[in-house]
Amino acid sequence: MAWATLSFESKTLNRPEKIEVLIPQYGFKGQDQKGDFGVLFVLHGLHKDRKEWLLDSQLPFLTRELPLLVVMPSGSNGFYINTANGYHYMDYICRELPAFIKSMFPVSRDPADWTIMGESMGGYGSLVCGFHFPEVFGAVAAFSPVTDILKASENFSDVSFEDLLGSRERASELGFDLFELVRQMDHFPPVRICCGTEDSLLPMNRQFVKVLKEKCPVHYSEGPGGHDFLCWNPEIPAVLSWIMERRNEIRKQEEVKP
Repeated sequence: MAWATLSFESKTLNRPEKIEVLIPQYGFKGQDQKGDFGVLFVLHGLHKDRKEWLLDSQLPFLTRELPLLVVMPSGSNGFYINTANGYHYMDYICRELPAFIKSMFPVSRDPADWTIMGESMGGYGSLVCGFHFPEVFGAVAAFSPVTDILKASENFSDVSFEDLLGSRERASELGFDLFELVRQMDHFPPVRICCGTEDSLLPMNRQFVKVLKEKCPVHYSEGPGGHDFLCWNPEIPAVLSWIMERRNEIRKQEEVKP
């Protein structure tokens, strides 16, 4: 696996942006020689940046022999939505960045080969982006996500509710309230959610999963730990296995097509 830091001019955010990319290398065990790599977008948490998963998680080690391009962007503290104060993070993550990745790397064009995942703020981002853009991301994984952004944002001491959401009405109208969004949706990508039993976000996760299960299947798990990678790291292998199982099933279906 190769690791690259890429800099480019984001037209959406109107500023230079950097992303971290883990790139499969030909010749390693399990690599797809056709270069038709799957794609995994990984979103960081509040007050972190694109390097969080590189520094704190086991993800680089666990993906080193997988035919999977791992993309780690930065979303500031904008929760990966189009904020009320004019930063279009959702458009950046779900429109501009996928187009950039496709122009730069030999990746699959099939949305089923694209997964988005994240933790905490990034967990919210993976859910809201995955639900809004199923034509881009075919699966979603969230680690201890902030599922109730309206409730949580009231307690952010250094993130302005007005700058982020504008109003409750705006959040609902644009589909940034996950609970309301789920109630309005009919079709869902495959979803995995996990949360620690000592995590302060556990009640909102349980409540959200209950609502989500009324509309679609969801793999939900709880494990010992709080709101950190000591809790999340043990779940990463299961998520990667889930991604690869889905990828292998897609390949089998393609093989039997006339």
